[in-house]
Amino acid sequence: MGKLPPRVLITCERYYPEGTGGSFATHLIVKKLANHVRLTVLTSTRHPEKVYGVKYVIMPYIFEKTKYHIWLNQLLTLNIIRKLIEKHDVIYITDHSYPLIPFAKNLRKRVIVHLHDYQPISPSSVVLAGSIKRNDIIRNNLYYEIMQRRGLAKVIVSSALAPVSNMVSRAVSLADRVIFVSKRQMEIIIKHLPEIKSKSTVIYNLPPNDISITEKEIKPTLFYAGGDNIIKGIHLILHLLKILDNHKNMEFFVVGRSRDHWQTSKLHILEKIEQLHNTIGIKFLNWLPRKNYLNILAKSWSLLFPSICEEPFPYAVLEAALSATIPIAADVGGIREIVGNTPAEKMLFAPGKPDELLDRIEEVLSLSKEEVSYIGSELREIVLTKFDAERIQRRLISVMLNEASNP
Repeated sequence: MGKLPPRVLITCERYYPEGTGGSFATHLIVKKLANHVRLTVLTSTRHPEKVYGVKYVIMPYIFEKTKYHIWLNQLLTLNIIRKLIEKHDVIYITDHSYPLIPFAKNLRKRVIVHLHDYQPISPSSVVLAGSIKRNDIIRNNLYYEIMQRRGLAKVIVSSALAPVSNMVSRAVSLADRVIFVSKRQMEIIIKHLPEIKSKSTVIYNLPPNDISITEKEIKPTLFYAGGDNIIKGIHLILHLLKILDNHKNMEFFVVGRSRDHWQTSKLHILEKIEQLHNTIGIKFLNWLPRKNYLNILAKSWSLLFPSICEEPFPYAVLEAALSATIPIAADVGGIREIVGNTPAEKMLFAPGKPDELLDRIEEVLSLSKEEVSYIGSELREIVLTKFDAERIQRRLISVMLNEASNP
């Protein structure tokens, strides 16, 4: 009788369809690994999109409110979580469950940390573009909280809890392996945590398999899906005013979580633009189901991604490329690793530079529908080859099983 595959406990605060790119990436990993290891997912999501053969343990009370509450809840419920950890061979951390790392190591379990943000070095999990020095990260963390209108109390708390990042760093350094989703993300974090370099590896996120290409809109169509999050560059979108009069046949989709949650004051200016320029199709949409989102994305000529933070590996850019939609993206984080050596590489622009953004937009708008389709198809083929799902799966399995892995 052959040896049974290892039992793996995956922690994921919000599991798909809830959460952000990290939870979606975890869902894709679960789908790929389900036939190779025995998986249990620990999450707060009451109705996760389940994968056959995978056990889901739902504990909403552990993952309540902020990450600081989560850490406290996990420490207070260690007796409950201990039973779960004892039943598994590998603890796979994909969220902010860092208090479980030293606990699992004391139980002699193999621990893998899969980082989808910058939490080990930044209290807000965010690193603004070009600000990777320690003092810059802390200062810009406060700037981020203020710009997002988190309130004075939250800004003060965020500042006071900045030293918690040091505790997170120490916990991550105890892991057996640390997975990064881009080389740029690894470079930034290892700059502050050189002790984890020998146990670190880069494994790009799995490409979604539910994306197909479709015919582009006849009129030039731009798509922005960053909502009102200031770090996604919503303030830079306002500069489109400078070119709207020259492109009255353009259609522009602005997508967010929910219209009731639009909070950035500058976004209300965009709503006024919509009234003033009735001939220009600026459409504000609520949060969209994934199918609807991908449908609009695939028909669009270009995705605007003017982020001002070091994006680890943004799915929005990858999904645009796979949809044969040309991303016009800030050159931050792992974005160049996605579009490098593709037709979209020349569409990168310096973060926070609206004039460069407008130049790239003008370049796309000068193309014909047929030219956009041709460039998009070439982009899609290159990206499909670059991010081969089977190769990424093999690397994930090798790390899970503690085997020597080849890039």
